[in-house]
Amino acid sequence: MCVSICVLGQQNNTTKTSPSSKQSENQNSTDWTFNSSERQSEKKIIEDSTYLFSVKQLEGQYAKDWTLKSTDYVNYSLSDFKGRVLLIEFTGAGCHGCLKVQPFVNLLDSAHRKNENFKLIDLYQTNPDDNGRTRAYNLKHGIRVLSLLDDKKVYKQYGVTVIPSFFLIDKTGKIVYTHVGLFTIETFIKLNNEINKNL
Repeated sequence: MCVSICVLGQQNNTTKTSPSSKQSENQNSTDWTFNSSERQSEKKIIEDSTYLFSVKQLEGQYAKDWTLKSTDYVNYSLSDFKGRVLLIEFTGAGCHGCLKVQPFVNLLDSAHRKNENFKLIDLYQTNPDDNGRTRAYNLKHGIRVLSLLDDKKVYKQYGVTVIPSFFLIDKTGKIVYTHVGLFTIETFIKLNNEINKNL
């Protein structure tokens, strides 16, 4: 269980985590507050790597295509969403920081769900044949957006090593905005404004 953001292990599907406690593991996933230790943990992980810089370098580039299976066992390709604004959240079951940002993600989904020009997708690093584990996780935590299962292929294509990570793709397939880590009200407003600007 990651306290704030999760740094994905390079050798396997495990994650490197900052120190945690039973209290943090049992925190309500709808708690919007981030304590100082979570903020410091997130800041240190990002500052100690070149990940944030590498993600920002992708802005302005066209997103690489992919085909993945959903939790409902339906295949989706990035090209299926061409002509729509697409927000991809790279996330993972057991990532505490990912649950922390979920209220913001739900708000974005509610605000734009009826707009046919927008789609929000959760992308989980897991075995595509995960026997319904991700679907059960989503139901447990009230995650209702389209969820796709990736066996590291797309994570590697986009160079994602930290979750949650967000990529906003415009109607032409170009990455126009990225965000790594926890949300504040300010970063939520910024992302929502970027969505509206590209609709």
